[in-house]
Amino acid sequence: MNKKSIYPLNNPSISHILAIDYGRSKVGLALADRETKIAFAYATLANDKNFLEKIKEIIEKELVDRIIIGISFYINGESLKNEEERMGKLIKDTFPNMKN
Repeated sequence: MNKKSIYPLNNPSISHILAIDYGRSKVGLALADRETKIAFAYATLANDKNFLEKIKEIIEKELVDRIIIGISFYINGESLKNEEERMGKLIKDTFPNMKN
């Protein structure tokens, strides 16, 4: 896969931000336009072995140049922060050209 086709940073008017709402079994996604920064629900993915491949397809299709990962807290105060941080590192290692 050619990284230039995945990361079209030379044309910010068509790039998007992908927001990830991490869950142990499902992951919610929202997509925001870089200009308006208004996010809309995009999809819910299974948190399985195919997750990163699906994210790669979305990044290419939607011209994503930034990913934001939300940190969840449950009503009982439990957090998935460690799992989300691991996923964040995995995404950063998988997509090294993604903006921080």
